[in-house]
Amino acid sequence: MKTNIELSKKTITMISCIAAAAVFAFFLISPLFEKARALSREVSSLDEELAMVRQAIVNAGKSGKQGHLLSRSEVSVAIDEIINTGTRHKINFLSTSPQKIETKKDSKFPVLPIRMEVRSKYNDLGVFLGALEGLAKSIVTVREFSAGRTPEILPQIVTELIIEIHLKEGEGG
Repeated sequence: MKTNIELSKKTITMISCIAAAAVFAFFLISPLFEKARALSREVSSLDEELAMVRQAIVNAGKSGKQGHLLSRSEVSVAIDEIINTGTRHKINFLSTSPQKIETKKDSKFPVLPIRMEVRSKYNDLGVFLGALEGLAKSIVTVREFSAGRTPEILPQIVTELIIEIHLKEGEGG
């Protein structure tokens, strides 16, 4: 009889250890699964925004260019037009820095690169970039584009852009 009682105590001890381990694992893993679900919802939301941005870019591409080549004295007008267009599309300009005028080897028309750092939602950024094509007073192109997300400001992103303002022939430096 003594062995049956000891065996039962061992079995009970083993079952309670397994139950304690299962409860511990549940409380340890449960928050991880909830975090994974939250990240999945966030990614789905960002995918939807990206689809809207792509559609906005396609829609913006249907309009023709309206601007014209500028002289050096008109550059401030172009920068104002870019910033006003961005402001209308909920773009927060963190910095705007004109660079040195460049003339590319394969072109006789110089460009003035403007380095910008902006903060916005994906959708607003796409609409703004599409609106740049239809500026009334200037012709601009986006040369570089780098977007990054920071968890602290989601659903907004910080984007670094280099926008080139196209100048008249002979306006290079």
